[in-house]
Amino acid sequence: ASATLAASGNVDAAIALLELNAEFFPRSVQVLRGLGDLHRGRRDTAKAIEWYEKALQIQPNNQQLQRLVQQLKSG
Repeated sequence: ASATLAASGNVDAAIALLELNAEFFPRSVQVLRGLGDLHRGRRDTAKAIEWYEKALQIQPNNQQLQRLVQQLKSG
């Protein structure tokens, strides 16, 4: 549902939906990564890093997330 909202241009609603999911499923790397992706798409680097780092706390060896954080932090 959040991907459909984002694809239709309603990114705020997609973020709200995923944030609700994150409350119920705080250890879902997929949800946390999705929030990071949406914020990255909005060019909100700080928020994207915040969500990606939460996902990395659950999956510290996730190389894809590590690369995303490195890229965002290096500009």
